[in-house]
Amino acid sequence: MSSTVTRALSNMSSLTTLLLKSCQLYGEFPTTIFQLPNLQILSMGNNDDLTGNLPELQLGSPLKQLDLSRCHFSGMLPVSLGSVTKLTHLDLSWNQFWGQIPASLGNLSQLTVLVLGGNNFDAPTFPLTLGKLSKLNVLYLTCMKIRGEIPEFLANLTQLYVLFIDANELVGQIPSWLMNLTKLTGLDLSYNQLHGMIPSSISQLKHLEYLNFVGNNLSGKLELDIFFKLQNLILLDLSHNKLTVFTKNITNATLPKFIILGLASCNMKEFPNFLRFQDELEVFNFDNNKIHGEIPTWFWNNTKESMRGVSFRNNFLTEVSPLLSLSFHGDDSKFPSGVVDWIIILLGYGSGLIIGLVIGHTLTTRYHEWFVEKFGTRKQTQRRVQRKRRN
Repeated sequence: MSSTVTRALSNMSSLTTLLLKSCQLYGEFPTTIFQLPNLQILSMGNNDDLTGNLPELQLGSPLKQLDLSRCHFSGMLPVSLGSVTKLTHLDLSWNQFWGQIPASLGNLSQLTVLVLGGNNFDAPTFPLTLGKLSKLNVLYLTCMKIRGEIPEFLANLTQLYVLFIDANELVGQIPSWLMNLTKLTGLDLSYNQLHGMIPSSISQLKHLEYLNFVGNNLSGKLELDIFFKLQNLILLDLSHNKLTVFTKNITNATLPKFIILGLASCNMKEFPNFLRFQDELEVFNFDNNKIHGEIPTWFWNNTKESMRGVSFRNNFLTEVSPLLSLSFHGDDSKFPSGVVDWIIILLGYGSGLIIGLVIGHTLTTRYHEWFVEKFGTRKQTQRRVQRKRRN
């Protein structure tokens, strides 16, 4: 399907749901559709050539879900957006919206999902009124040019499951109050300018599955074992900071089962022994460390069924011959979208053979999509189970 959005839809006054996501739509979206008196769900995401703007919205609008993500909408957000008080899901990410984020968004007391990342908003800080959104489960503020320290209003959002504030200009240390958001399953602070140490109290976030600190100025000695208490953790990336990471000689196999693990530029001198117990690892980045000698045979034996991307660039390796027989296979459809873009390439450096990865922030963004989709699917399953129990 590839077409414009017909204006005839504006006359369908009984319409309650309009789902046109990923339909290759183009041209200008009729603003009158936003005014339909019974419209509750409007999903137009992933139509890159669809343009338009958000008009002033009517007080008492029945709209509950609005998804304009990854389109080409522009203009300022209307103050009246804060009067659509039945909204539970608002996704305006990756458009061309500009200007200030209206403080009136703090009136959306039923909001559980707020996704604003990847726009051109002017304000480097956010309205404190967002701290009133006490029902928020998902907050996505990536690539927003947010400056200053991690906004303290986030401490009020105790129902958060997913918090992505990566690719901003955040400074300061990781605040202790962040550990009070005990329901978090996903936390991404990557590509900011945070400094100081990663607090050991991070282990209090027992439900974490996704934890990304890559590309900051975090420093100090960090015992990797603090993350081993997070039994649900499947993605951990500490790469490209100023950390000195070490781990004890782990013999206990009751560890989280990592799928994606980034330890590049972590000043590690020994190959992590805990990887003996990692047989589900699919992506492993160990670039720019200080290990010598050979990669242990047990590493290849443990991961040959699962591994899709691995990198040991800029170490002091003398032998990597097991790579020659390493196979990568399996069902890519079950793999996080974007991870298959860790393109496997063989690079010859002298007598060594090194596997490299093509990585970047685009990949991190795709991790977000995979994780949020995974989170949403799990929540739907939980609701179905709860309904069955009630019946």
